[in-house]
Amino acid sequence: MHFKYLKDKKTYVIYYKINENFFDKNSEEDILDLSITRLRMAKNLFLKNKKIIKPSWVIYKNSLSNLESKQLKNSFKEIITSIDTLTLDANLSFGTNSFKTKFNLFSTIKMGEKGEKVWNTINKLSKDQFTNPSDILEYSSVRLSYFSYFSSEKDIKIEFRDSSTFILKKEDNSGDFSQYGIYKKSIIKGNPILLYNSFKTSINSKEMAYFYFNLINNYTDL
Repeated sequence: MHFKYLKDKKTYVIYYKINENFFDKNSEEDILDLSITRLRMAKNLFLKNKKIIKPSWVIYKNSLSNLESKQLKNSFKEIITSIDTLTLDANLSFGTNSFKTKFNLFSTIKMGEKGEKVWNTINKLSKDQFTNPSDILEYSSVRLSYFSYFSSEKDIKIEFRDSSTFILKKEDNSGDFSQYGIYKKSIIKGNPILLYNSFKTSINSKEMAYFYFNLINNYTDL
């Protein structure tokens, strides 16, 4: 979709690219809400005097459209209902349906011995300096894709942590490229679970990292 501002009428015209699948699956109310949400975001990008607001889950939640909120709810519902079918140290990706394809937002591991070793290794990473976590790669069968692209030129450290969640920062030697990963240990239906962003969810800014950090810690409040 795109927008055009009509100065004489002081209003915006919303243009949609025709996609029958999208319009068939979603109500007119939700599509209009999505349009207004996107328009509000676009206008905020061009504000001259922006207010600096401390990020919080309430702010993130209120910035979501009805469609985004529904899709995220369904994504986390999928993981909860699938826990019993997972074997130890096996992972599952889940996410939103975008037109005819599925975009995976998060993955999860039902933690066994290998999963616990990975979590313990993450706990040992430094917040003050970058290191190469070569021992994490030993547990490649767990398939944490965030770590699978490491070479001697890429290092990692803890950007932020609380009692159950980490934001990890990966950076190359030049300092020109950074990528973030979110990892949370949780108990779901009595099972220790590791939740983390899917490899298809590329998080290249600190701002987006904190959005996903808040999302993974507050998904029950969507």
